[in-house]
Amino acid sequence: MNSGFLLELQTIEQNPGQPGGIERASELMAEIAESKGGLAELVTVFEDTSSRDIARVLIYVIGKNPGAIRETEVFELSLRIAAHYRDGWHDGTMEMLLGDLAQYWDDAVAERFELALLKPLINDYISFTGLQRPYHLDTFEDLLGAAGRFSFRFLSADARSKTIVRLKAALSNPGPWRKDDPIDRERDHRLLDMLLSPSPVEAPDS
Repeated sequence: MNSGFLLELQTIEQNPGQPGGIERASELMAEIAESKGGLAELVTVFEDTSSRDIARVLIYVIGKNPGAIRETEVFELSLRIAAHYRDGWHDGTMEMLLGDLAQYWDDAVAERFELALLKPLINDYISFTGLQRPYHLDTFEDLLGAAGRFSFRFLSADARSKTIVRLKAALSNPGPWRKDDPIDRERDHRLLDMLLSPSPVEAPDS
């Protein structure tokens, strides 16, 4: 990694709110990520950053994958960022990361990962958004659909309960975004059934 780029990124990290900081960080990370191994290096350096701005830009760049690395690698890097989730992330940042996890989900990679580390991110997303907006619910359903048999490990009892309440509300009073979309309604029904009647193998972690 270019040492000058790294120093500039660390300066942005240490000076939150600096005018143009996010834009410059995005430019630097995109350029680094185009080089071989660049994206992995960025994650190694910044995966546990306390800067919400740096975390957001890093998640964005991972999703864009400018170096065209394998999708399994994108998924693994996204998992590493998710494991270092910190309170205070914007819901848009959480949504972006959850979307990447859903898009690039790979069971073989997930088998090697301690999925319990995802619980703070998933549960805070549900708590913060209440899954009230259509895109909140869609993002979460996309992840559940992609993760399949791993799904229930993500949910605390409280998050599970809130998700059930939200799905029931969406089905009983779908609103204009759900009423005319049989695919969404079918998915709502299927996931509600899964949450209400998990198999013993799929029972959530305590």
